[in-house]
Amino acid sequence: MKYIKTVIWVACFPFFLMSCDSDDGTSVNSTSAIVEFQESQMTVKESTQFVTIPIIIDSEGQRNGDVSFRVTMKENDGSLKLNRDVILTTENYRTPAGVNSINFEVALNVNNKEPELGRFIIFQIEELTGAKAGTKSECKLNLTEINFIEGIYQLRGSNPIQEEWVEGSMNITTQDHTMNQVFLDFGLGNPVPLHFEEVIPNRLYKVTIEPNALAGQYNGNDVFMATFTYNMKNNSITYEPDKPINILFEIKEKESGEELLFTFLDGFGLMSLDEEGNAEWYEYDVYLRMATATKDN
Repeated sequence: MKYIKTVIWVACFPFFLMSCDSDDGTSVNSTSAIVEFQESQMTVKESTQFVTIPIIIDSEGQRNGDVSFRVTMKENDGSLKLNRDVILTTENYRTPAGVNSINFEVALNVNNKEPELGRFIIFQIEELTGAKAGTKSECKLNLTEINFIEGIYQLRGSNPIQEEWVEGSMNITTQDHTMNQVFLDFGLGNPVPLHFEEVIPNRLYKVTIEPNALAGQYNGNDVFMATFTYNMKNNSITYEPDKPINILFEIKEKESGEELLFTFLDGFGLMSLDEEGNAEWYEYDVYLRMATATKDN
């Protein structure tokens, strides 16, 4: 009888070992570990099509096995549906020992023409094996509206240095759906703030740019957006360090929709300062007054 009991114990021993392993034979972590989002909140614009949200696996010392968990869409503002508006590229994750972070990836299809403020999605980490959920087990993804003023504008005007009519482009960006945080971005690293003053609601605005607005850097030099006075007789420009740039912004109705129009009431350009404080203009980025920038909506 004692022999039979020993055989039974030996036969059952592998099953006790398997209780520490996952179903496919890989080991499960038994050390102290937590899983959580790197940030509890993120904000993206509704035009965003793909979002990457970092998830951290934190442990005291080296883990001795895998950590598994699932990420789900817990809730949203009520306007979004899973697998239609929100697509999770992967729901179930397994991270082996030594891997301390992964990226949770989400495809979005939430862009529309209707103004819908306050839209959000909450993702949740759940069904953990080999770890516990941390304090940031949920991540709220806030969706902000596209501001109608955003986009690439066609810039046209007369260049006094080149002495010809020139065309270019400028990029308008915003940080919300209002006209309070609008920027002119030249791609140099420091978007220039535009200050709007409403003249006719939803139609006409006065816009100003502060004197010597920093636009970023080029070849290690600070680049400023500044204005000048133009002398037609000798075709020369004189740097005006203390003068703002004045602009009109119009929303014009067309048969095909709306045209957005910036009209620069002052000459402007991009320039850097030499060691003596003299302006060195970038000759391809200088425009006389009444230059325009347009975009169709």
